[in-house]
Amino acid sequence: MTSIPRQRLVLVVALVVAALVIAGVGSVITSMNRSGHDDPRASENPKDPPVPVDPIAGETVSTQDLITEVLPNTSTTSPVLRLPPLPMQQGQVMYLRAQMSGRSNIVRTPMFGIRVICLGPGGGAGSIWTVQNHLGQTFGVNTERLRWLFRAPNTTSYTCTMHGVSTTVVDPTVAEFTIDARTTILSATPVTPISTQWFEDIDTCVGAVPIPQIPRCSVARPSVTVLEQTVPTRGARFANLLGDVQLTREYGAFPGGVSTVEVAVRATPVDSGGQGCAPTRTITGRQAITNDLHHIKVTLNLLDVPLNQSPSCGRSLRVDATVTHLAGNPVTIDGPRYSIGIALLR
Repeated sequence: MTSIPRQRLVLVVALVVAALVIAGVGSVITSMNRSGHDDPRASENPKDPPVPVDPIAGETVSTQDLITEVLPNTSTTSPVLRLPPLPMQQGQVMYLRAQMSGRSNIVRTPMFGIRVICLGPGGGAGSIWTVQNHLGQTFGVNTERLRWLFRAPNTTSYTCTMHGVSTTVVDPTVAEFTIDARTTILSATPVTPISTQWFEDIDTCVGAVPIPQIPRCSVARPSVTVLEQTVPTRGARFANLLGDVQLTREYGAFPGGVSTVEVAVRATPVDSGGQGCAPTRTITGRQAITNDLHHIKVTLNLLDVPLNQSPSCGRSLRVDATVTHLAGNPVTIDGPRYSIGIALLR
Protein backbone atom coordinates (compact mmCIF):
# COMPACT_ATOMS: atom_id res chain seq x y z
CA MET A 1 0.00 0.00 0.00
CA THR A 2 1.24 3.50 -0.79
CA SER A 3 -0.05 6.92 0.21
CA ILE A 4 -0.49 10.23 -1.60
CA PRO A 5 2.40 12.53 -0.57
CA ARG A 6 1.35 13.97 2.79
CA GLN A 7 1.91 17.62 1.92
CA ARG A 8 -0.14 17.21 -1.25
CA LEU A 9 -2.97 15.48 0.60
CA VAL A 10 -3.22 18.29 3.16
CA LEU A 11 -3.55 20.76 0.30
CA VAL A 12 -6.21 18.64 -1.42
CA VAL A 13 -8.31 18.35 1.75
CA ALA A 14 -8.10 22.09 2.39
CA LEU A 15 -9.18 22.89 -1.12
CA VAL A 16 -12.08 20.44 -1.02
CA VAL A 17 -13.35 22.13 2.15
CA ALA A 18 -13.36 25.43 0.30
CA ALA A 19 -15.27 23.80 -2.54
CA LEU A 20 -18.30 23.24 -0.31
CA VAL A 21 -19.38 26.83 -0.75
CA ILE A 22 -18.65 27.13 -4.45
CA ALA A 23 -20.66 25.77 -7.37
CA GLY A 24 -19.60 24.81 -10.88
CA VAL A 25 -19.85 22.14 -13.54
CA GLY A 26 -18.00 20.39 -16.29
CA SER A 27 -14.90 20.62 -18.40
CA VAL A 28 -14.31 21.17 -22.09
CA ILE A 29 -11.22 20.50 -24.15
CA THR A 30 -10.58 21.33 -27.79
CA SER A 31 -7.56 21.02 -30.03
CA MET A 32 -6.02 22.59 -33.13
CA ASN A 33 -2.60 23.19 -34.59
CA ARG A 34 -1.07 26.66 -34.84
CA SER A 35 -2.42 27.24 -38.33
CA GLY A 36 -5.95 26.76 -37.01
CA HIS A 37 -6.58 23.59 -39.00
CA ASP A 38 -7.16 20.14 -37.58
CA ASP A 39 -3.97 18.08 -37.60
CA PRO A 40 -4.77 14.36 -37.83
CA ARG A 41 -1.31 13.52 -36.51
CA ALA A 42 -1.72 15.61 -33.36
CA SER A 43 -4.53 14.92 -30.93
CA GLU A 44 -5.60 15.09 -27.29
CA ASN A 45 -8.13 12.31 -27.92
CA PRO A 46 -8.58 10.18 -24.77
CA LYS A 47 -7.63 7.15 -26.87
CA ASP A 48 -3.85 6.89 -26.87
CA PRO A 49 -1.95 7.16 -30.16
CA PRO A 50 -0.45 4.14 -31.94
CA VAL A 51 2.61 2.94 -30.05
CA PRO A 52 5.86 2.10 -31.87
CA VAL A 53 6.24 -1.42 -30.47
CA ASP A 54 9.72 -2.90 -30.13
CA PRO A 55 9.32 -5.99 -32.37
CA ILE A 56 12.05 -7.90 -30.55
CA ALA A 57 10.45 -7.52 -27.12
CA GLY A 58 6.88 -8.62 -27.80
CA GLU A 59 3.35 -7.20 -27.82
CA THR A 60 1.04 -5.32 -25.46
CA VAL A 61 -0.11 -7.01 -22.25
CA SER A 62 -3.24 -5.66 -20.55
CA THR A 63 -5.74 -6.45 -17.81
CA GLN A 64 -9.18 -5.35 -16.65
CA ASP A 65 -9.50 -7.88 -13.82
CA LEU A 66 -10.27 -5.70 -10.80
CA ILE A 67 -8.58 -6.44 -7.49
CA THR A 68 -10.66 -3.74 -5.77
CA GLU A 69 -14.17 -2.74 -6.86
CA VAL A 70 -14.92 0.08 -4.40
CA LEU A 71 -12.46 2.63 -3.03
CA PRO A 72 -13.38 3.84 0.47
CA ASN A 73 -12.84 7.40 1.66
CA THR A 74 -9.21 7.22 2.81
CA SER A 75 -5.78 8.67 2.07
CA THR A 76 -4.25 5.20 1.61
CA THR A 77 -4.10 3.63 -1.84
CA SER A 78 -5.52 0.24 -2.78
CA PRO A 79 -4.37 -2.09 -5.58
CA VAL A 80 -6.85 -1.85 -8.47
CA LEU A 81 -5.28 -3.79 -11.37
CA ARG A 82 -2.18 -5.98 -11.65
CA LEU A 83 -0.48 -7.19 -14.81
CA PRO A 84 0.99 -10.69 -15.01
CA PRO A 85 4.77 -10.81 -14.42
CA LEU A 86 6.71 -9.11 -17.23
CA PRO A 87 10.06 -10.75 -18.08
CA MET A 88 12.41 -7.86 -18.94
CA GLN A 89 16.06 -7.39 -19.84
CA GLN A 90 18.07 -4.71 -18.05
CA GLY A 91 17.45 -1.39 -19.81
CA GLN A 92 14.33 -2.58 -21.62
CA VAL A 93 11.49 -0.02 -21.60
CA MET A 94 7.76 -0.61 -21.10
CA TYR A 95 5.15 2.03 -21.89
CA LEU A 96 2.52 1.81 -19.12
CA ARG A 97 -0.98 3.16 -19.68
CA ALA A 98 -3.41 3.27 -16.77
CA GLN A 99 -7.03 4.36 -16.84
CA MET A 100 -9.45 4.34 -13.90
CA SER A 101 -13.13 5.23 -14.24
CA GLY A 102 -15.88 5.22 -11.66
CA ARG A 103 -18.95 6.67 -10.00
CA SER A 104 -19.39 8.78 -6.89
CA ASN A 105 -22.26 8.29 -4.45
CA ILE A 106 -22.23 11.88 -3.15
CA VAL A 107 -23.21 15.27 -4.57
CA ARG A 108 -19.67 16.23 -5.62
CA THR A 109 -16.11 14.90 -5.28
CA PRO A 110 -14.22 12.75 -4.21
CA MET A 111 -10.74 13.47 -5.43
CA PHE A 112 -9.58 10.22 -7.02
CA GLY A 113 -6.02 9.40 -8.03
CA ILE A 114 -3.89 6.68 -9.61
CA ARG A 115 -0.25 5.70 -9.95
CA VAL A 116 1.59 2.59 -11.17
CA ILE A 117 4.35 0.73 -9.32
CA CYS A 118 6.51 -1.96 -10.99
CA LEU A 119 8.50 -4.22 -8.65
CA GLY A 120 10.80 -7.20 -9.05
CA PRO A 121 13.63 -8.89 -7.14
CA GLY A 122 16.10 -6.15 -6.33
CA GLY A 123 13.72 -3.22 -6.74
CA GLY A 124 11.69 -1.35 -9.32
CA ALA A 125 10.12 2.09 -9.75
CA GLY A 126 6.90 4.05 -9.33
CA SER A 127 5.14 6.43 -11.70
CA ILE A 128 3.88 9.96 -11.32
CA TRP A 129 0.34 10.58 -10.04
CA THR A 130 -2.80 11.58 -11.89
CA VAL A 131 -5.52 13.18 -9.73
CA GLN A 132 -8.97 14.51 -10.59
CA ASN A 133 -12.13 15.51 -8.74
CA HIS A 134 -15.28 13.56 -9.57
CA LEU A 135 -18.09 15.94 -10.52
CA GLY A 136 -20.63 14.05 -8.40
CA GLN A 137 -23.20 11.29 -8.50
CA THR A 138 -25.39 12.91 -11.17
CA PHE A 139 -22.46 12.95 -13.62
CA GLY A 140 -22.10 9.17 -13.84
CA VAL A 141 -18.72 7.71 -14.80
CA ASN A 142 -15.70 10.04 -14.66
CA THR A 143 -12.32 8.92 -16.04
CA GLU A 144 -8.66 9.75 -15.46
CA ARG A 145 -5.54 8.52 -17.27
CA LEU A 146 -1.84 8.10 -16.61
CA ARG A 147 1.10 7.40 -18.96
CA TRP A 148 4.61 6.44 -17.88
CA LEU A 149 7.76 4.64 -19.03
CA PHE A 150 9.29 1.91 -16.86
CA ARG A 151 12.92 1.05 -17.57
CA ALA A 152 14.04 -2.25 -16.05
CA PRO A 153 16.97 -1.75 -13.65
CA ASN A 154 17.81 -5.47 -13.79
CA THR A 155 17.16 -8.55 -15.90
CA THR A 156 14.24 -10.24 -14.15
CA SER A 157 10.43 -10.34 -14.07
CA TYR A 158 8.48 -7.31 -12.85
CA THR A 159 4.95 -7.07 -11.51
CA CYS A 160 3.22 -3.78 -12.36
CA THR A 161 0.22 -2.70 -10.27
CA MET A 162 -2.12 0.26 -10.65
CA HIS A 163 -2.97 1.74 -7.25
CA GLY A 164 -6.01 3.95 -6.69
CA VAL A 165 -7.21 6.29 -3.96
CA SER A 166 -10.38 8.25 -3.23
CA THR A 167 -10.64 10.97 -0.58
CA THR A 168 -13.04 13.78 0.34
CA VAL A 169 -14.44 15.76 3.29
CA VAL A 170 -17.89 15.91 1.65
CA ASP A 171 -20.10 13.33 3.44
CA PRO A 172 -16.94 11.53 4.57
CA THR A 173 -18.72 8.74 6.46
CA VAL A 174 -20.63 7.52 3.41
CA ALA A 175 -18.48 8.66 0.47
CA GLU A 176 -17.08 5.96 -1.78
CA PHE A 177 -15.85 5.58 -5.35
CA THR A 178 -17.24 2.61 -7.30
CA ILE A 179 -14.84 1.55 -10.06
CA ASP A 180 -16.29 0.94 -13.52
CA ALA A 181 -14.80 -2.38 -14.68
CA ARG A 182 -15.64 -1.83 -18.35
CA THR A 183 -13.48 1.28 -18.70
CA THR A 184 -10.71 0.66 -16.16
CA ILE A 185 -7.57 -0.83 -17.71
CA LEU A 186 -3.83 -1.23 -17.24
CA SER A 187 -1.52 -2.11 -20.13
CA ALA A 188 2.21 -2.43 -20.84
CA THR A 189 3.76 -2.14 -24.30
CA PRO A 190 7.46 -2.73 -25.01
CA VAL A 191 8.94 0.27 -26.82
CA THR A 192 12.38 1.03 -28.20
CA PRO A 193 14.99 1.46 -25.44
CA ILE A 194 15.95 4.89 -26.84
CA SER A 195 12.50 6.16 -25.82
CA THR A 196 12.66 8.51 -22.84
CA GLN A 197 10.66 10.61 -20.36
CA TRP A 198 11.20 13.66 -18.17
CA PHE A 199 9.38 15.56 -15.45
CA GLU A 200 8.70 19.09 -14.23
CA ASP A 201 10.75 20.06 -11.15
CA ILE A 202 8.56 22.77 -9.57
CA ASP A 203 4.96 23.95 -9.29
CA THR A 204 4.17 27.10 -11.28
CA CYS A 205 1.08 29.25 -11.76
CA VAL A 206 -0.68 31.35 -14.40
CA GLY A 207 -3.38 33.96 -13.83
CA ALA A 208 -4.43 37.55 -14.44
CA VAL A 209 -4.89 38.34 -10.73
CA PRO A 210 -2.26 37.35 -8.12
CA ILE A 211 -3.09 35.37 -4.97
CA PRO A 212 -0.78 36.80 -2.26
CA GLN A 213 -1.09 33.87 0.15
CA ILE A 214 0.01 31.29 -2.44
CA PRO A 215 3.70 31.95 -3.22
CA ARG A 216 3.69 30.37 -6.69
CA CYS A 217 0.61 32.48 -7.63
CA SER A 218 1.68 35.69 -5.86
CA VAL A 219 2.73 37.27 -9.17
CA ALA A 220 0.31 37.50 -12.10
CA ARG A 221 1.70 35.61 -15.11
CA PRO A 222 -0.07 35.27 -18.46
CA SER A 223 1.84 32.10 -19.37
CA VAL A 224 4.62 29.75 -18.27
CA THR A 225 6.77 27.22 -20.10
CA VAL A 226 7.20 23.79 -18.53
CA LEU A 227 8.61 20.35 -19.39
CA GLU A 228 11.54 21.86 -21.29
CA GLN A 229 13.88 19.16 -22.59
CA THR A 230 16.37 18.52 -25.38
CA VAL A 231 15.96 14.86 -26.33
CA PRO A 232 18.81 12.95 -28.05
CA THR A 233 17.21 11.12 -30.99
CA ARG A 234 19.94 8.44 -31.31
CA GLY A 235 19.34 7.81 -34.99
CA ALA A 236 15.54 7.54 -34.74
CA ARG A 237 13.54 8.58 -37.79
CA PHE A 238 10.31 9.64 -36.05
CA ALA A 239 9.03 10.58 -32.59
CA ASN A 240 5.64 10.44 -30.92
CA LEU A 241 5.61 13.09 -28.19
CA LEU A 242 3.22 12.89 -25.25
CA GLY A 243 2.72 15.90 -22.98
CA ASP A 244 0.68 15.27 -19.82
CA VAL A 245 0.21 18.43 -17.74
CA GLN A 246 -1.56 18.28 -14.36
CA LEU A 247 -3.59 21.42 -13.58
CA THR A 248 -5.31 22.70 -10.42
CA ARG A 249 -7.75 25.62 -10.35
CA GLU A 250 -7.13 27.79 -7.29
CA TYR A 251 -10.10 28.81 -5.13
CA GLY A 252 -11.32 32.29 -4.15
CA ALA A 253 -12.27 35.45 -6.05
CA PHE A 254 -9.12 36.19 -8.08
CA PRO A 255 -11.29 37.26 -9.94
CA GLY A 256 -13.41 34.07 -9.74
CA GLY A 257 -15.33 32.14 -12.36
CA VAL A 258 -14.43 29.14 -14.46
CA SER A 259 -10.72 29.01 -15.22
CA THR A 260 -9.68 28.46 -18.83
CA VAL A 261 -6.17 27.74 -20.04
CA GLU A 262 -4.53 26.72 -23.29
CA VAL A 263 -1.78 24.11 -23.25
CA ALA A 264 0.62 23.89 -26.21
CA VAL A 265 3.24 21.18 -26.77
CA ARG A 266 6.02 22.11 -29.22
CA ALA A 267 8.84 20.12 -30.81
CA THR A 268 11.70 21.45 -32.94
CA PRO A 269 14.44 19.30 -34.53
CA VAL A 270 17.84 20.92 -33.84
CA ASP A 271 21.36 20.55 -35.20
CA SER A 272 24.56 19.80 -33.31
CA GLY A 273 24.76 23.44 -32.23
CA GLY A 274 21.26 23.41 -30.75
CA GLN A 275 19.77 25.56 -33.49
CA GLY A 276 16.39 24.78 -35.02
CA CYS A 277 16.86 23.16 -38.43
CA ALA A 278 13.33 22.05 -39.35
CA PRO A 279 9.82 23.45 -38.81
CA THR A 280 8.42 23.44 -35.27
CA ARG A 281 5.43 21.16 -34.77
CA THR A 282 2.78 22.26 -32.26
CA ILE A 283 -0.42 20.83 -30.79
CA THR A 284 -2.70 22.84 -28.49
CA GLY A 285 -5.54 21.96 -26.15
CA ARG A 286 -7.95 24.29 -24.36
CA GLN A 287 -9.18 23.26 -20.91
CA ALA A 288 -11.95 24.77 -18.75
CA ILE A 289 -11.72 23.99 -15.02
CA THR A 290 -14.68 24.59 -12.74
CA ASN A 291 -14.76 24.81 -8.96
CA ASP A 292 -16.00 21.23 -8.69
CA LEU A 293 -13.61 19.75 -11.25
CA HIS A 294 -10.63 21.49 -9.58
CA HIS A 295 -7.94 18.94 -10.63
CA ILE A 296 -7.51 17.74 -14.24
CA LYS A 297 -4.68 16.42 -16.40
CA VAL A 298 -4.44 17.62 -20.00
CA THR A 299 -2.93 14.93 -22.26
CA LEU A 300 -1.64 15.96 -25.68
CA ASN A 301 -0.17 13.79 -28.47
CA LEU A 302 2.17 15.16 -31.13
CA LEU A 303 2.67 12.30 -33.57
CA ASP A 304 5.16 11.35 -36.29
CA VAL A 305 7.61 14.21 -35.82
CA PRO A 306 10.34 13.60 -38.46
CA LEU A 307 13.92 13.24 -37.22
CA ASN A 308 17.34 12.86 -38.85
CA GLN A 309 15.95 13.70 -42.27
CA SER A 310 19.40 15.00 -43.26
CA PRO A 311 22.90 14.28 -41.93
CA SER A 312 23.00 17.53 -39.94
CA CYS A 313 19.40 18.03 -38.77
CA GLY A 314 17.44 16.27 -36.07
CA ARG A 315 20.10 14.61 -33.95
CA SER A 316 18.26 16.15 -31.02
CA LEU A 317 14.70 17.36 -30.48
CA ARG A 318 13.86 20.45 -28.42
CA VAL A 319 10.53 19.97 -26.63
CA ASP A 320 8.48 22.10 -24.24
CA ALA A 321 4.92 22.85 -23.14
CA THR A 322 3.39 26.30 -22.59
CA VAL A 323 0.36 26.95 -20.39
CA THR A 324 -1.46 30.23 -21.13
CA HIS A 325 -4.17 31.71 -18.89
CA LEU A 326 -7.29 32.80 -20.76
CA ALA A 327 -9.98 33.41 -18.10
CA GLY A 328 -11.03 32.94 -14.48
CA ASN A 329 -9.00 32.17 -11.39
CA PRO A 330 -5.28 31.37 -11.44
CA VAL A 331 -4.30 27.79 -12.32
CA THR A 332 -1.39 25.88 -10.81
CA ILE A 333 0.70 23.64 -13.04
CA ASP A 334 1.55 20.74 -10.74
CA GLY A 335 5.15 19.76 -11.37
CA PRO A 336 6.84 17.19 -9.13
CA ARG A 337 5.17 13.76 -9.21
CA TYR A 338 2.37 14.92 -11.53
CA SER A 339 3.40 16.27 -14.99
CA ILE A 340 5.41 14.31 -17.55
CA GLY A 341 6.83 14.47 -21.07
CA ILE A 342 7.41 11.27 -23.06
CA ALA A 343 9.24 10.73 -26.35
CA LEU A 344 8.50 7.41 -28.07
CA LEU A 345 11.29 7.11 -30.64
CA ARG A 346 11.51 4.76 -33.58
